[in-house]
Amino acid sequence: MNQNNNNLPINVPITVVSTILVVILGAVVYLYPEGSTKAADVIFHWILFNLDTLFLAFALAALGFLTFLMVSKYGQLQLGNEKPEFSKLVIFNMLFCASFGASALFWSFTEVLYYFNDPPFGIAARSALAVEYGFAYNFFHWGPSAWTFYAICAMPIIYSFYFRGRKEFRLSAVCSTLYNDKWPVGLTRLIDAIFIFACFGVCGISLGLSVPLISECTAAILGVPAGFGMSVTIVLVISAVFTLSSYVGLGKGMSKISNVNVGIYIAFLAFMFILANPVFVLEMVLTGMGLMVQEYVRMSTWTDAIDKGGFPQYWTVFYWAYWMTFGPMMGVFITRIFKGHKLKDAIWMNLVAGSAGCYVMHGIMQSYTMKQQLAGTVAAADMVAAGQGNLMIVEILKTTPLPSLALLAFVIVAILFMATTLDGTSFTLASVASSKLKKDNPSPLFRLYWCILLAIMPLILTLIKVELNTIKTIALIVATPLGILLAVLNVKTYLLMRSDYQNLDRKEMAALKCPEPAEEQG
Repeated sequence: MNQNNNNLPINVPITVVSTILVVILGAVVYLYPEGSTKAADVIFHWILFNLDTLFLAFALAALGFLTFLMVSKYGQLQLGNEKPEFSKLVIFNMLFCASFGASALFWSFTEVLYYFNDPPFGIAARSALAVEYGFAYNFFHWGPSAWTFYAICAMPIIYSFYFRGRKEFRLSAVCSTLYNDKWPVGLTRLIDAIFIFACFGVCGISLGLSVPLISECTAAILGVPAGFGMSVTIVLVISAVFTLSSYVGLGKGMSKISNVNVGIYIAFLAFMFILANPVFVLEMVLTGMGLMVQEYVRMSTWTDAIDKGGFPQYWTVFYWAYWMTFGPMMGVFITRIFKGHKLKDAIWMNLVAGSAGCYVMHGIMQSYTMKQQLAGTVAAADMVAAGQGNLMIVEILKTTPLPSLALLAFVIVAILFMATTLDGTSFTLASVASSKLKKDNPSPLFRLYWCILLAIMPLILTLIKVELNTIKTIALIVATPLGILLAVLNVKTYLLMRSDYQNLDRKEMAALKCPEPAEEQG
């Protein structure tokens, strides 16, 4: 169903409505912060304790489906008829770097401490076993099951884009293509709203966690209090970086920023790895991963139905919603960067490269933090329990031999990672709100517009100093309708694959050419 009957390069209704909604929502949250927080808290707990089973089942089913596609003949399908734009090594680096998101920097210091204070399965708090299970659950929440949500979001987009010739990234366009343009107009508009809201949710979560953290670290370097003015300055710096990246384009901008990210952060991680004692880090990583493998099924299915302690709801269900919220944006990104590669490559590289990056990042940082806690150098667990996670990270970095340098490197890394995330988000939003794409890319100026719009809500969240659970609510609200839509689209994608290629064997699938679009889709 072609909804863009004008000759403009942008989809005016989507752009205008999105802008108005962001302004209205921002005004409501700013004018009524207490009421907004209370409403978010009610929604947060209702979803966690009523839809928990659905989120857990979705993750297991999605991983099983992707594994099937990867090892079956459908994995041989080549995405596009052109040569790959990015080599496997470059893609690996980009996905590896994508695991180093700014919000992930916060969790890489704090997550195990939350589990240390309140462990699962009735384990005694702050015990040796609590440490081990803390690492196991941390790896579980950032491993293949988590990255499954990115790949499962990408599958319908990939099939529509490459094998049905619909050169659009909007989920509504994907739905229309897979269902032969039989979706009602009202439903397609609702799907567009869900997609765009998901992208704004990504920024709300990322900036909501990262800006206060960067502000706290910057304040420690300068020796001044962290305030809203500093947060605004940080957002402006981040905006300037990803605005420049948006202008020069995905290939040049994103690749260069990704390379800078990887270089600086690997050096930072190597520094922290040495300080944490490599033997201790490797022992904790091996113990945590081994325990995760042993308890994988239990972790994937545990709802704590009898004791109702809330651990799987507050953490595993939240994390699955968290990853799903980032899914649409990453689905577009995966579709874009794997042009010329096979479908199986898009699946396994996403799961492996992403998980590897998370394990390296979290393994080192959690080990160093836990070492300071156990040695009594920093009362890290107490600070996290008191809601002082950002200050705790500052105190942890101050224990290094070069505290000012460590804090500065951390700030630079966080800003660059945030810029990378927002660059990808602006690309996604500009793509879905474009009526026509030139060489699969939206207009650079249109990307700049979305860059500016993306900064509004995170600044408001920073100004009113929202609590962590309020930020978590964003993920749950977005993920609930998105999960239903993704389940429907992936079932339809598989049915179309089976119908289109049921008579072809592996070799024929590998040699198959993608259909060219009959016309420029709008």
